[in-house]
Amino acid sequence: MATKATEFDLQPILDRLDGVEAIARQDYLSLANCLLCDFRMTDDQRRQIARVFDLVQLGRIRIVHP
Repeated sequence: MATKATEFDLQPILDRLDGVEAIARQDYLSLANCLLCDFRMTDDQRRQIARVFDLVQLGRIRIVHP
């Protein structure tokens, strides 16, 4: 069963991503889900997610399947 966005804790994922070169596909999809489902987050969290997506697009962070 999928976790509802309101029950999802975003901060541990963002904390794990500081300075990494790869992101798990599940973490990437969870971040995308937060944005698409209008998950309540701070402006700082929204900026951090946007930065992760930018780095993925630039090829500086790879999406991996653990």
